[in-house]
Amino acid sequence: MKRKGFYLISVLLLSLSFITSCSNDDEENGGGDFVVNGKGYVTSSEQCSNGTRIEDPYVDIEASFSVLLTNLPDTYNFVIRLSGIYDLSKIKVNDDLTDIAWIRSYNDITNVTPKDDFDENLSGNLIVKAISNESITLEFIDFTFVELKGKGYTETHVMNGTITYYRLHN
Repeated sequence: MKRKGFYLISVLLLSLSFITSCSNDDEENGGGDFVVNGKGYVTSSEQCSNGTRIEDPYVDIEASFSVLLTNLPDTYNFVIRLSGIYDLSKIKVNDDLTDIAWIRSYNDITNVTPKDDFDENLSGNLIVKAISNESITLEFIDFTFVELKGKGYTETHVMNGTITYYRLHN
């Protein structure tokens, strides 16, 4: 009986040491699988939508991808718009969207109050990995852009990871 108890305790301790010794990428990079400047972020509210085009530069809205990136206390609402693309059916798997993308950041999730502007010179890759009726998956490979914070201050962002954006059917 004592031998069986000793055996069970040994197995339990061995199991616990194995579980605690395994690392978790979320812990290593700070929170999630999507990485910005080496810090992990959890993604939420991933949405993409067609734009509207009525030939008025003040009303036309290009197709967009929006996501909340969170690693408390930091939360960013990034929106990627596609220059000249109003219908998401125009993009295909393996397309690199880097040359037609532009970025906006917002103070809140309503996409109403712009936070900062971004330099339009993007680098790295923004690749369409998958398309379905319900979602579009984009892969960010060293996708780099510069945030213009005013008074000559800039901040460079490098994004790596994959985000699946769910379609808003409009």
